[in-house]
Amino acid sequence: MKKILYIYGLGSSPQSNTARTLGELLRSSDMEIVTTEYSQEEPKVGLAQLEKFINDEKPDGIVASSLGAFFALVLYPPVPRILINVCFRPSVELPKLGYDGSKYKPLEDYLQREYHDQLPSYLFEDVTCLFGTDDELFSYKDELSMLFPTYTFKCGHHPDKRALTEMLPHIVHSVNHPLCC
Repeated sequence: MKKILYIYGLGSSPQSNTARTLGELLRSSDMEIVTTEYSQEEPKVGLAQLEKFINDEKPDGIVASSLGAFFALVLYPPVPRILINVCFRPSVELPKLGYDGSKYKPLEDYLQREYHDQLPSYLFEDVTCLFGTDDELFSYKDELSMLFPTYTFKCGHHPDKRALTEMLPHIVHSVNHPLCC
């Protein structure tokens, strides 16, 4: 059975509805969801926690949503990454929700510099972006579609079971046919 690390978004947890629903859906594809807690308040600490988990557990892929997808981009693990409603600029988006986004600015600048400097090689990176057409929080679809394969689904920021079911073939394909490994 393949292990898929799910990295949850801001204010969520390893027991989120998305993690549970994905776990249920992926079982039929011989995949299981593994999750871990990580610090969102201290991004560098959170990155270290996620890196340790990845090194210890060796997942076959990563599915991450919102702020968790930002972490997945910064981590650069050698596994396929499927990103749902990516919060590509947390320093801009988090203050809109009443959170301090300034702690993310150095990582955000690094990430954006890396992607910009590496074009077009990032076009071949093993990242797939999935976006809700009715995301009520933000959308970086246009920006990220220049870098990665991008697909849209009828859902808001938090995809329901129907939307996750529609996303499932992209997740399974990405994990079963990695470009990076």
